[in-house]
Amino acid sequence: MRSISFTISIALLAAFYFTTRDYPTAEKAEPYHAHILSTVESVPDLLGDWRTVDRPQPPPAAQQLLRPNSLLTRRLVKDDTAMNARLIVVQTKDSRDMGGHYPPVCYPSSGWQVDGTWPAPREVQVPGINRPVPYQIYTFKQRAFPRDRRIKIYGFFAIPDSGFRTDIKSVRKAAEDYRVRPFGCAQIQVIVDADTPEDLGERIFVELLTPIAPLLTDLSGNPESALQTVPQKAAP
Repeated sequence: MRSISFTISIALLAAFYFTTRDYPTAEKAEPYHAHILSTVESVPDLLGDWRTVDRPQPPPAAQQLLRPNSLLTRRLVKDDTAMNARLIVVQTKDSRDMGGHYPPVCYPSSGWQVDGTWPAPREVQVPGINRPVPYQIYTFKQRAFPRDRRIKIYGFFAIPDSGFRTDIKSVRKAAEDYRVRPFGCAQIQVIVDADTPEDLGERIFVELLTPIAPLLTDLSGNPESALQTVPQKAAP
């Protein structure tokens, strides 16, 4: 009986090895993360008609929890309209680090209160991206003097080889998949004043995403395809 159990155990271990030996590892995913970091760092200050005026950083505690590989935070203005907005792109090396970090959790923990009822997710076509981009609108308010601060967030996730998603369940599912987990996950937010009409807010959302369409494609597509666009060093 023991010999049969031992044989079964060996067979199961062998099956597990041959099934998972080609799965990506953190080490194998490193060139992809280096590519994403380089792409984020090369995003220009001018995004279409929007000019960067500040690069506010998240609180150190939030960065320690997220452990971002790459982080893009911009406060921008559109000079001919006096409109302003914020753009945030945060990408982690391990999708598990994103599993609890999205607006319904992060903003209330930072002193913001839910403001109103959130609509169902929507989607919009962004030039340069070959699939519709879904987004969820979140609204929050924060007590302040002489009046409360109110913001509207257009947010979504980009999961390698899985596309764009608005729900945290998809992120957690990716975290359970050994084939996806090492390539991490990204969260994208466009933040405007809560009084911004939704059609205008969507237009701002599209205008800010259009210049970074190649980055969003790399964050949501096949990691190997993303690396094919990286210039190769000449052999010595």
